[in-house]
Amino acid sequence: MSVAPVLDVRGIDKHYGALHVTRAVDFSLAAGARHALIGPNGAGKTTCVNLITGAVPVDSGEILLSGEPVTRLDLAARRAAGCVVRFRSISCFAT
Repeated sequence: MSVAPVLDVRGIDKHYGALHVTRAVDFSLAAGARHALIGPNGAGKTTCVNLITGAVPVDSGEILLSGEPVTRLDLAARRAAGCVVRFRSISCFAT
């Protein structure tokens, strides 16, 4: 039995003029899964997250949340559907 992914990203692209920031990004996340998005500065990590959450519109590709397409929904609609990002910052305190 196959379980549909909670998040399914299919071939998303984003470019700003001649600069192609993301190219054909594909991945799926199952419920409860944890994955890391790593790469050097300027690799497109933040842009990728912004594309998924709707902060930046995709040029092409598709994003599904629990099997429903959310690619053309804006940031507020995606948030209402449960697609949110929460950045974690690590701080050190003197003891």
